[in-house]
Amino acid sequence: MVKSRRAFLFVFLSAVIVVVTAQNAFDYHLELLSNPPSNCTSGFNDVWGFQHSNGTNYALLGTKCGTEIYALTDPSNPQHIIEIPGAFGTWRDIKNFGDYIYVVADQGNAGLQIIDMTNPDPAGIKYWSYYPKVEGISLARAHNLYIDSQGLIYLAGANIYGGGVLIFDASTHDSLPPLIGKGLRIYAHDVYVNEARDLMITSDIYSGDFKVHTLDRQPDTVSIINTVSQETGFTFTHNTWTTDDGDVVFTTDERSGASVEVYDISDLDEILFLDSYAPLTAPGNTLPHNVHLKGNHLVVSYYSEGIKILDVSRPHNIVEVGSYDTDANGGSGSWGAFPFFDNDLVLGSDINNGLFVFQPDYTPYAAWLEGTIFDGDGFPLEDVLIEVMSFDSITELNGSNGNYAVAIVDPSSLPSQPGLNFSNLVTVRITKNGYHPIEVGIHFVPDSVIQYDFILQVITLPVELISFTLEQDKCEDYLRWQVGEVLDHSHFELEQSSDGFSFTPIQSFFSVHDQSVYIFNNDVSHTDAPRYYRLAQYDVDGTITHSSILFGENICQPAHDFLLFPNPAFDNIYLQAEHPGGSVQIFDQFGKRIDNFYLEASLENNLSLEGLAPGVYFFEYTNNTIKEVEKVMIVP
Repeated sequence: MVKSRRAFLFVFLSAVIVVVTAQNAFDYHLELLSNPPSNCTSGFNDVWGFQHSNGTNYALLGTKCGTEIYALTDPSNPQHIIEIPGAFGTWRDIKNFGDYIYVVADQGNAGLQIIDMTNPDPAGIKYWSYYPKVEGISLARAHNLYIDSQGLIYLAGANIYGGGVLIFDASTHDSLPPLIGKGLRIYAHDVYVNEARDLMITSDIYSGDFKVHTLDRQPDTVSIINTVSQETGFTFTHNTWTTDDGDVVFTTDERSGASVEVYDISDLDEILFLDSYAPLTAPGNTLPHNVHLKGNHLVVSYYSEGIKILDVSRPHNIVEVGSYDTDANGGSGSWGAFPFFDNDLVLGSDINNGLFVFQPDYTPYAAWLEGTIFDGDGFPLEDVLIEVMSFDSITELNGSNGNYAVAIVDPSSLPSQPGLNFSNLVTVRITKNGYHPIEVGIHFVPDSVIQYDFILQVITLPVELISFTLEQDKCEDYLRWQVGEVLDHSHFELEQSSDGFSFTPIQSFFSVHDQSVYIFNNDVSHTDAPRYYRLAQYDVDGTITHSSILFGENICQPAHDFLLFPNPAFDNIYLQAEHPGGSVQIFDQFGKRIDNFYLEASLENNLSLEGLAPGVYFFEYTNNTIKEVEKVMIVP
């Protein structure tokens, strides 16, 4: 077995090293058609659908009680056909081959349950359980199954064969399919098969990776030729799905704060990470469960977030283009989704609220902005901060080759929301310490890629500026700068801003003979807003040049039990908690825990950031009564 590493080697696709999207919670581009009642009141799990040979679409809803079948002749009014009892339990998975339905449960002793719907009338539907033996032990339960177009059933996470994948052939015997192959004897939580490349992908949740198995598929037997593995961001790999050609795979980790991740598997010897997505309506708490791909649209079921639709036509630059919260009251959320009907209907299953039937709007609403950021000499710049100030604000640091890639959904296609900007003309800010910032208006065009390169100019001062620093103590900001040789210098003006772009002067400093050090103390007890500072140097001929920008966090009157400052941070960050017994965990943008430690009450803790790459991190503070999450940007 070959163990693959997370790689950022693709010349263009390595552009995005972190993207943070501040999603707003409202429903769009997913029209709810129905949410029919169910006979089971204990709860729900997975969902599947199929088109019967008579042309009728059916929804198959997994419940804690069994499997419920609905006819979708009128999707706005599904007709409940029958409830098939099954082993009572939390986990149930459902697939079909033709007019036969196959069901497994991860509790009880129902084996492989088979439902014959060749006659779809309630009185004509038959069902039974199948208990094949492997190594002398009968199948009692399994976590997941997948069925390919040839009728091969891939069973994962069973009570036999160590939970490894078992392959049965329903094409030769749909009532009692024989065993024709086995995967590795390693517990697989989920399994998916791409027939274009004969790849079987297992989500090995307890080893924290997905494994790509190359299959040798013969008429009477299936075996594994080769296996490679790829660790995922939160090392709790739950589910995968691929593009039709099998070159790109999408994954989920069933952990709070985890992201949907995208990998290029076209070369199994060099698996490459491409992009990630997480809706940050609840930073650190969103949890992706399952992904399914139809065409260029990835349908994602989220605990607490409902159903999300992502445009993945550019896999290195994916973007949310649809959303529906199936439990707006903050319940357990969506378990699964099914998007494969010819009429594009999407089925969703909510853990508390059962079956949802949606009509998605698959109009190409995504708009992409991509390019390279250079310095004034034409060399690529890395770790440049890109901010897209749309309704759905995006913050990104670009990659080592200077490339960047961001995307938004067409703002004009969204339902109006008070206080949000829904214009296609969007402000984009480009900043890097030591360079003049750029702010431009970009007109995002749906279904189009705008190529736009930025050039940042180095900040230079006629006066040799040796240092410009900010220290904070309680309700005062202490600013100090030191200059070297002075030539044709008139004066400095110290400027302040609340957003880092619109500055106003707060104090002028005229040259004094042989003065090399300037100090200014700013009383900030009257404000809780963040402060940005810069120096404007005035030459005697009226020329003005600006220094780099310093950032001051509000630490005068803490609004939270947990404080982090400064933010953005460079090499150190101060942490302060007001209550004893608190602990802090640091997660990266993929939701992977980087570090954890304990804090002393009411004392500042100076934490070195050495070893943490520039990017976005989440600091989660927990004590006996509260949990707070703060986003921290570490800059180079």
